[in-house]
Amino acid sequence: MKTRITSLLLVLAMCFAMLPTAAFAADDEGSTMPAYSGGSGTQNDPYLLANKQDILALHDFLVDNEDPTLDRADNCGLGAYHGYYFELTDDIDMSGVEWTPFNFNGVLDGAGHTISNMQMNQNMFDSADPDKSEYKSKQYEAGFFSQLVHAHIRNLYFENFDPATQRDIYVGIVAGTAIASSFENISVVNCTVTQNGKPKNFGYAGGLVAFADICHFEDCSFQDGHINVGGDARANYTGGIVGAVGDMYSEYLSEYNMAIGAGNDFGMYRCFSTAIINDTSSTYRTGGLVGWSNCDYLTDVYQNCRVGGSIESGSYSTAGLIGDCWSTVRVEDCAVYATKVAAFNTADPIYSFSNANAVHATVTNCKLSETKPIMLLFRQAV
Repeated sequence: MKTRITSLLLVLAMCFAMLPTAAFAADDEGSTMPAYSGGSGTQNDPYLLANKQDILALHDFLVDNEDPTLDRADNCGLGAYHGYYFELTDDIDMSGVEWTPFNFNGVLDGAGHTISNMQMNQNMFDSADPDKSEYKSKQYEAGFFSQLVHAHIRNLYFENFDPATQRDIYVGIVAGTAIASSFENISVVNCTVTQNGKPKNFGYAGGLVAFADICHFEDCSFQDGHINVGGDARANYTGGIVGAVGDMYSEYLSEYNMAIGAGNDFGMYRCFSTAIINDTSSTYRTGGLVGWSNCDYLTDVYQNCRVGGSIESGSYSTAGLIGDCWSTVRVEDCAVYATKVAAFNTADPIYSFSNANAVHATVTNCKLSETKPIMLLFRQAV
């Protein structure tokens, strides 16, 4: 079940050494950088995204860029704009655009604005056929971004975005995959994540991100939306915020001066989900926050998080917070007030685990909410 993740991370490992440590100048000789609505891409003078055309200019530049001097990380297929800064100056309605996710390595500050009404371009997924062993990275990651590597996304809201796919892919509203990245004050409102996997493969689904490795989530939420997972994939991990979390890249944190991943910065803080999760797949795990926590080196922390909505799954186990825990975790001051937590075999209000030898969980001051009842259902196989 780790085959595709392991392959992805091996590629990323080779590419990390090529990531620049500082931004490239926007006025490099031969530069074809878009003008956007202003700015130069620095921290003090970020590129300004004011309308749909600016978003499309960013997208098209990264997708169509053929100048490797502007985007060395793109040589690895990881994305672009490492070290550059962007900021929204207004709400942006993406109606009428068939969106194709793209890779990104920079900093995007939404400044409290909303990106709304996006529609996923379903044709992109047809260009890679898993039945023919074709595994093309971008065709397996659906969301606003495909891959985020050493990226920082903050103060941004997404509304009315429904990335639906009949493929066994990594699907989330913000990104399919995130490596060594941070998410601060991100809200996803009235969105639907839909995924249907094929028997020989697998897929991850999350309200924000499908798979997150050494990432930091703070004040993030998935509100008034649905996460629907079906099909007959051999493995599915589904979570209200993230499908699965890991720490396979913890060794790179100090080298790239990453604040996230060190000590208490790794994990989720003050995040909540009110997702209506309906997972009809019969394999693996579903959780109100995270479907699977699989960390070998760092302590996975969940602090002051809340889960409402409802969580119903045909998978082996379901939990209010962590569907399957293979990590050393600290769960502190969290509450579950979902109206339902249901699973094929095991349902737990906080976390469940399938590998007892790998679990070292410390749960402090967590409870079922007194204001809203929770109903735990246990449906045994007949």
